[in-house]
Amino acid sequence: MGFIHKGQLVRTMVLVSVLVTLLLAFTLSTSAEQAEPVKIVYMTPLMDRSPDRELLLEAKAIFESMHPNIEIELLAAGGEAPYAKATTMLAGGVQIDVLDDTESYIPFANAGMVADLSAFIERDHDVSIEEIIPSALPIFVQEGRLLALPRLIFATGPVINRAYFSEAGLPTPDQLGDGWNWDALRNSARRITRLAADGSVERYGMLHTPIFQRLTAQMHQAGADLFDRQLQPTRANLNTPEVREALRFIAEATQEGIANRAGIRPFFADRNAGIHLHANVNNRTFLEPDDADTFQVVLPPKGPARGGTELVFSLYFVLKDTRHPQAAWEWVKFLAFDETFQQMKVRTGIIPGDVRSLGRLDEYLVGEPSHIAGWVLNFRDVALHPDNFSRYLTPAQSEIDGIFNPGYLKVLAGEEAVESFLERIQPLVQTALDRVQQ
Repeated sequence: MGFIHKGQLVRTMVLVSVLVTLLLAFTLSTSAEQAEPVKIVYMTPLMDRSPDRELLLEAKAIFESMHPNIEIELLAAGGEAPYAKATTMLAGGVQIDVLDDTESYIPFANAGMVADLSAFIERDHDVSIEEIIPSALPIFVQEGRLLALPRLIFATGPVINRAYFSEAGLPTPDQLGDGWNWDALRNSARRITRLAADGSVERYGMLHTPIFQRLTAQMHQAGADLFDRQLQPTRANLNTPEVREALRFIAEATQEGIANRAGIRPFFADRNAGIHLHANVNNRTFLEPDDADTFQVVLPPKGPARGGTELVFSLYFVLKDTRHPQAAWEWVKFLAFDETFQQMKVRTGIIPGDVRSLGRLDEYLVGEPSHIAGWVLNFRDVALHPDNFSRYLTPAQSEIDGIFNPGYLKVLAGEEAVESFLERIQPLVQTALDRVQQ
């Protein structure tokens, strides 16, 4: 065995000492940096109204107890348009890290100002991309970048009056199963419709809400793809055989006298129809405890191409220029996926938008009146239909509504043919899309 020279030993010990000192200093520096208080500014119009304000204050307290080094500042929109307020504040150097306004998401995403959350969710051990409903991905993911996380899900679907189906000797849609399609819908509406002695309609078989953002469900069922993409579409595809078939189906039923346009309230209060095509989870406020056996939410009927309906997602997103991306991720992850917070959302009438919470929704609804819990759970089932699609997000939406809605009323009244209506509005809608691209 050889011997180590004394000078070499001293030099080795000094080197080790220096390395240990440097490593310790780095470790202490990193720990101090991680422990340094960080503030995340969360701008949300929800702070302008109750009970959302109280919900967020409670969420802030829970999150800050879990992350003592992260402070959440809740910033209200104050009645202003959130995007306008946010851009003004950002231009003035004011910090904003996280937002949840869908109308703001569109222009921020289009301008490349939204942070990519892909790396965060990929290395996170608590959540994964699979917890986002597949139909949300076309608006949450852009060119492979995950830009948003789900806040809530909102689906539109049919509700029926079971008593009228029984009176007409008809099977209910859940009893028909795969046989619940447009033909079954039309036949049911015919048999449920009742005429008064003077020939006027006393009870309609079917009611509908003939506006663009409701009838997209029927256009989808007919096989239509109304635009080239869900997020910030650039090309309209309205004048197609599929759209014509869907709009003709509603118009012909209306002109035949078995369907009529109407809001949802009379369906419950007056019991004036057997089916309303366009109910939603918020309509539970019209239910009485003894209505559970009368009114039933059912899956949308299958059209010529597919079933499903339109889903509206409210979302959370992080701005790209945040100085604290990891802390911002922790906050949006908590808002989108934390189980305690999802249960709190359900207490305020929200259906959370993540797969895990939707699977546990029956547990979260324990303690709710049975007629309310059943209504919410049935809309959860509507929201999980594999043929669903997410609402198209475009700044031109209000202009498109203004083009479509009054014109289609003339179609329902028999004053204009579906074909000429679509030929007329196709270029108008395309111009509206072109305008917001400029």
